[in-house]
Amino acid sequence: MEESAKQNIKTKILTRVEIPGLDNIKNILAINDRIGKEMIEIRHCYQPLRTTIIDNKVVVFKESRKPEVYAKGELKEEINILYYIYDEEWIEWMQKVFWNLFRSSIPAQKRILDIETMKKIN
Repeated sequence: MEESAKQNIKTKILTRVEIPGLDNIKNILAINDRIGKEMIEIRHCYQPLRTTIIDNKVVVFKESRKPEVYAKGELKEEINILYYIYDEEWIEWMQKVFWNLFRSSIPAQKRILDIETMKKIN
């Protein structure tokens, strides 16, 4: 991600900003500080999709299968399945979904501040 940011490629991320994984979010946001400009924007939103949209050309969905969900021995280890969608109508629809969620979500920095404030109160 840092190399992309250095090449002036903007990245927008919609994810859950929660206590588990908070350090990862902070590390990603720190890239902006290291390169001296905001190339990565993260917003908090609880949503079920694990999707990447690349250059209006492809949508990649990720699905994870965990052994504990299956009968004993049926699935030996976690597997990830990737679906690549190249259909223009699907890509356009996913972009609309993304932008709708992104616009209405909370900036990660605000969410981090809220979480850290709650930690101090407790």
